[in-house]
Amino acid sequence: MASRKQASCRGIGMEFEKAVKYVLEKGEKLGAEQIEVCALRGKVTFLFVEKNRVNTAAEVISGISVRAVANKNWGFSYTLDFSEDALDQTIKSAISAAKAKGEDKYFESLPEPMKAEPLEKKIDERIIDYTPAQMIEFYDRVKRVLDEKKITVFFGMTASMYFNSIIANSLGLEHYDDVAGFGSMFYAGYVREIPPALGFAYKFVANLDEIIPEELGREVVKEVERAKGSKSIKYEGKTTIILEPTAVSNLMWIFVKEILADSVDRGATPFTRDRIGEKVASNILSIYDNVRSPKNPFASERDWEGVPTRRTAVIEKGELKSFLVDYYYARKWRIEPTGNAVKGGQGPLDYISRPPSPGSFFLEVRGEREEPLDSIIADVKEGFLVREVMGVHMSDFSSGKFSVPAFGWYIKGGEVKYPVRNLMFSGTMPQLLKNTYAVSKEKKVEAGIIGEFPYIAVRDILVSASPPALKEKLGLSILNLLIKLGVVKSPLA
Repeated sequence: MASRKQASCRGIGMEFEKAVKYVLEKGEKLGAEQIEVCALRGKVTFLFVEKNRVNTAAEVISGISVRAVANKNWGFSYTLDFSEDALDQTIKSAISAAKAKGEDKYFESLPEPMKAEPLEKKIDERIIDYTPAQMIEFYDRVKRVLDEKKITVFFGMTASMYFNSIIANSLGLEHYDDVAGFGSMFYAGYVREIPPALGFAYKFVANLDEIIPEELGREVVKEVERAKGSKSIKYEGKTTIILEPTAVSNLMWIFVKEILADSVDRGATPFTRDRIGEKVASNILSIYDNVRSPKNPFASERDWEGVPTRRTAVIEKGELKSFLVDYYYARKWRIEPTGNAVKGGQGPLDYISRPPSPGSFFLEVRGEREEPLDSIIADVKEGFLVREVMGVHMSDFSSGKFSVPAFGWYIKGGEVKYPVRNLMFSGTMPQLLKNTYAVSKEKKVEAGIIGEFPYIAVRDILVSASPPALKEKLGLSILNLLIKLGVVKSPLA
């Protein structure tokens, strides 16, 4: 591990590994009862596209975060400066934070060393060395496919990411890791109709051979083409919906918040600890968190506290089996940790600037019986195929209630008829899980909540849709006609 691309950290006073050793040795001398250090460095190369304006950027980050135990609690601090003075100040700040928090009667210790099952993985060195010029070439190849179909890119992002980390503590735990991933997504539309037909495609891989720009472009084209000619209809009532993988991933954001140990401990969830072993979902439904999945570019033997990872069954055949638990809550509840301490957030710096907390790594939704999507659709007398939902962050996580706008297609007599805009569907997460009656064989890796998701069919979901006012409808019809005749240019072009 230590030999892989470990060029010394530029412009800092100490080498990466020496800085870790320094913190471990100095921590207790400065007053910490226990000390944990997470050192991370990485390289991220980005390409952003907005309305055909292209920008590239490359960012190299390195830093150290510290958790220090004092007064039966832990405190956190971090630094991007590896000088001895900066590291000393970081340790002192973490100790002060621990003392300021006051005693926590449930806190016992930082994680002790535990044996982890070995995980075979290979880093694609091409991802580490990917340049902004290569990013632009990748985008140009995608754009050529879209240009042929007169499709405009509204937003796009491509990123190559490499992170090298060390997690160690004064109890003897030590873990070296490196991960690399490459992701790309484009959101585009056909602007010769108003509202425009929109579509997007996304892919995230650990091997560059698995992502071809032209294939990604064709996926965007396919999504835009199937969204053309969307209608606004009047609809109100409970019906069947089939959630596409993107929509499942979006909604799983609610579910994940409800199964995190900190939410469960506060009672801010419909899935409380006393419901372990209870049927909370359809018998055909299973949900796992599996950081070790070969489809996860950031697969790891250990979490961000150094605790061994595993495939955790959260729901299995409808039965609530477990929650996503870090070391603190495992000790508090007197159970085994699931290896679900995560770090991160909106950007690479968050892996340094935030302490570990309970989270999901890579969700897997599975069916006891899995069917081809075509046969699931063929069994629907009336309903909707839902591609995406918006505004999930506005949901009530403590109850699982949601009411979200969506885009999809109307299904009648087992056939997908036409795309529908201005959809809204409402329900609760427990209801959605219990009313799931079919799971597809087809699956996709998605990034709302990162994981691999199928299509799922759900009964008795409240759906509403309403057409625009007559004046608005007439105005859109006239504008579309003028655009098609070439009299006016699309305002979105």
